[in-house]
Amino acid sequence: MRKFSGYLFNKLFGGAAFGVGVLLIFLLFFFWVAPHISYVFVPMGGQTSFFNAPSLPHNMDFSQLTTEEKIKVSSAIAIASYQRSKEGGNRVIVQEFLKKDPASELTYAVGDEVPDALIHRPLSANLGDGVVIFFVGSPAQTKMTANYANGMIYGLNNISLNDFRRLVAATR
Repeated sequence: MRKFSGYLFNKLFGGAAFGVGVLLIFLLFFFWVAPHISYVFVPMGGQTSFFNAPSLPHNMDFSQLTTEEKIKVSSAIAIASYQRSKEGGNRVIVQEFLKKDPASELTYAVGDEVPDALIHRPLSANLGDGVVIFFVGSPAQTKMTANYANGMIYGLNNISLNDFRRLVAATR
């Protein structure tokens, strides 16, 4: 009987040691490795290759940049409005481009729908009037959106649309 209980103890200890090892590898990857590569391999709204990676500062998330830095790094910035679709859902339609890098490949034009920028909420939710869309890289991918309503962009520290337009023009 004693030999059998030692066998169970060894199996239990071995399994626990394996589990701790797997946990350490998981934590190492997601808290040390992934933050360094997340903006390269998993941009919002699509995929890009490593060679087309946006020129973000090393180990910095786009959301951590100031508004001026976001403008500088973006290859395109669009103002879009929310519209109801024929099916009764919401659509995001590009109204104008405040910035459009000619060297960047952008698949959207004024009047196009941008499905990557749509926030999926109930139809009864107040989404505001529209959204500011930041595109990064080439081909340009949706990197961030910020809702606006009544002329104020809530996702960018409540800056007015007019002040944001002037800031984009001054930051180019």
